[in-house]
Amino acid sequence: MGWSGKGIGGVLGRGIAHLLGAGEGGEEEYPVAVDALTWTRGMGPSGPGMCLTIEVSPARRVRDGAQALVWLQYDEDCYVEAALDDYADSDGDLCVAGELGERDGDASRAQLYLPWAALPSIKGDCLCQVSVVDGEEVLGNQWFELTLPNRATREVHSALGALAYAAAAMIQPARELSESEAYAATRLMTGYFELDEVGQEVASRLFARAERKRPDFEKAARLVRDEIEPDNYSLVIDFLGEVARAAGAFTSRDQAFIQRLADAIGAGPTRGGAPSSASEDVVVRSFRTLELEPGARLDEVRAAYRRLALDYHPDKVETLAAGFREYATARMQAINEAYQVLKAHLAGK
Repeated sequence: MGWSGKGIGGVLGRGIAHLLGAGEGGEEEYPVAVDALTWTRGMGPSGPGMCLTIEVSPARRVRDGAQALVWLQYDEDCYVEAALDDYADSDGDLCVAGELGERDGDASRAQLYLPWAALPSIKGDCLCQVSVVDGEEVLGNQWFELTLPNRATREVHSALGALAYAAAAMIQPARELSESEAYAATRLMTGYFELDEVGQEVASRLFARAERKRPDFEKAARLVRDEIEPDNYSLVIDFLGEVARAAGAFTSRDQAFIQRLADAIGAGPTRGGAPSSASEDVVVRSFRTLELEPGARLDEVRAAYRRLALDYHPDKVETLAAGFREYATARMQAINEAYQVLKAHLAGK
């Protein structure tokens, strides 16, 4: 659910300041022009971030392996420092890099992912330096202006933020969030977005922020509509059902909230916190429960079941807090049920 791209660490750790002297006379002295930089909000393994698209031309002068590098600057002389080492050059400045591979006519493009977690708490206007490099040769260099939202806004307005705020809006009118519900939410978001350690910290931070802000239904529904693709609305419904069950009881209030949200976003009818119970929906949900893509083979199902059963085995969680143990028990029951469904579904294939 993210874009390609990576941090600079280990790729061109020296930076390119020592190479730019050849192009001081102006952009026209470079063989490649950096024509455009655009960005949208997106998700990656380290949580919400910027999905950057770099377009350069002519494509015929961009050799295989050439990379686009992006730095952010406070002004012409001061670069933004990196908050994550994986997105820092040798000077500690924020940098992201990726290959220019996609071609469209005479243009070549790179698509990069830069997590918000890699940025310090900056907002407003800043400069963005884009350089095209092939080994020790600078092929192009250009600056653009960007306007960044503040840190809280940019993390909340994301798919992670939408899920966290929806869970808080469902739970808090009736009760305080429990440890088991918080753990379930973070675990599910980690599985959905394949979050790394940084992404999991962001998810936990967003859930804690949602708990403090106590969002109402309208705020939660608006975030879901704005930040999550309609094709993924069923995941939102499944997510809320799993979080509600993590407390040990799925109440009529929880069900009413989920049904109201499903109606508001056009997700269709629900039953038990999940989409209506056509057999195909049951199979798809079972694949998701085992953290597999629909269509996985029986041997993959068995391997996933063994892995998850080890993760949630009573001996594995006995030293955890009571809320976590409750969640693990409920999760293990769902894993067993999903395994039985998929064994029956795949037995004849």
